[in-house]
Amino acid sequence: MAAGVAGHIFAFFKRHKTYRGGHYTGLVVYFSRQKIYGELTGATPDGRRAGDVLEDSIGPWPGRDTNGPTAMLSSAAGIPQTLAAGGVVLNLKLALYNFSSDEQTEKSIDLVKSYFGMGGQHVQITVADADDLKQAMLEPEKYRHLIVRVGGYADYFTRLDRALQESILLRAEY
Repeated sequence: MAAGVAGHIFAFFKRHKTYRGGHYTGLVVYFSRQKIYGELTGATPDGRRAGDVLEDSIGPWPGRDTNGPTAMLSSAAGIPQTLAAGGVVLNLKLALYNFSSDEQTEKSIDLVKSYFGMGGQHVQITVADADDLKQAMLEPEKYRHLIVRVGGYADYFTRLDRALQESILLRAEY
């Protein structure tokens, strides 16, 4: 369903010209607007409550990706991303374990390459431990160094407002 909607929207943009003769383009990048837009958006059929932060990328709402990273990446790649010349961001949170050895690092690289091979455009990876994120929320002065990917940009986790911190914490950690 998402692929059909995205294809329709992106094709619609391409049919219309700007006042300078160019074409409109679509994108899937929030750049921190997921909180502001979320506050203005009613409840959605997937169980998201009215006013909750919106998903920050083409990926699923936190907790909805129950079949693992390969299935999640495959699903996201099903959206016709080549039509979104403005960019399509996918946030991926990987556990530190994925970089604990050369073999694990290679597997993580292969995972991301497979997404690009399926037509994905852009992956933003956060490598963080959920317990560290929770602790940073309790003791921000001890975690000023912790950087995370948000939605089109990176920022220090402790500088983000509580709603964005919680949405990042909820992302599946593979």
